[in-house]
Amino acid sequence: MNHNWVVQTTDNRVVNNFAAHNLNTGEQTVINYQPQFLLSNGSQSLSMALSNQVIVLAPDYFAKHEIERGNLIEVLPKWEFGESHLYLIRNPHLINQLEQEVVDFILSLFADNCKDLDND
Repeated sequence: MNHNWVVQTTDNRVVNNFAAHNLNTGEQTVINYQPQFLLSNGSQSLSMALSNQVIVLAPDYFAKHEIERGNLIEVLPKWEFGESHLYLIRNPHLINQLEQEVVDFILSLFADNCKDLDND
């Protein structure tokens, strides 16, 4: 594909493909591409999309507001693209009781589905 692909990365890796999953049919495919832009900030890719220069692959939490306002549209709304690896993180040196209670609560929510979770 020779389009102006914008890729967002958090670890400076260039990825030349991503998985696509159709929410209606369950069909899965892999999209191969050569990115022309490599960004490390989601707001940068959103700005580029708003400037009408490119189509971007953006996390829903970055694009939702602009989609709701009509400033952006979903090109393929019945498809999910790629994976998002998100982490709940905290400073290991500054733990207070309230924070620990929140962590314990979150772990309890996942306990039934994720038996190998621990609180390290």
